[in-house]
Amino acid sequence: MTKRTICTLMIALSLLVSGTLASAAAVKATLSEVKGSVFVQAAGGAFEPAKNGMAVAEGSTLKTGPDGSAILKWDGNTAKLAPLTMVKVDTLKVDAKGKAESKLDLAQGNVVSRVGKLGKDSTFSVKTPAAIAGVRGTAFDTGVNPETNQTTVAVVEGDVWWRPAEWKSW
Repeated sequence: MTKRTICTLMIALSLLVSGTLASAAAVKATLSEVKGSVFVQAAGGAFEPAKNGMAVAEGSTLKTGPDGSAILKWDGNTAKLAPLTMVKVDTLKVDAKGKAESKLDLAQGNVVSRVGKLGKDSTFSVKTPAAIAGVRGTAFDTGVNPETNQTTVAVVEGDVWWRPAEWKSW
């Protein structure tokens, strides 16, 4: 093969790989109904006071004080944070085919999730230290006691699946 052919193949391969890797786009969520002490920590940053309309990116952590609450909204989904809650926005992505993936990591407190209609193969889950709860178009309440790490999951409507956090797969 000539150098020109090899270079052309390398460029084509790199474009193919970069297109495949870029097919899942990060989604930004927005805070609303921020009340009391609510803080946002961008990935790698420091906690800052939250404001209504503030964009929250994947990798951010949200923390509410004893008088704090807020609602996080994205792609037809909402997560209502109760007082004394700490939750990381682990994954918020949608690929070119519309497959959405939303993962929240709840360290403590309580989050009431309302999930919009999910497309085929789309997922929404809330992970706690003890369990993982997931849904497909429903509403559910997930809580973590910070002293015992005990997890509670209450179904508001629809169906929720859950598994212990230590399970690697179904």
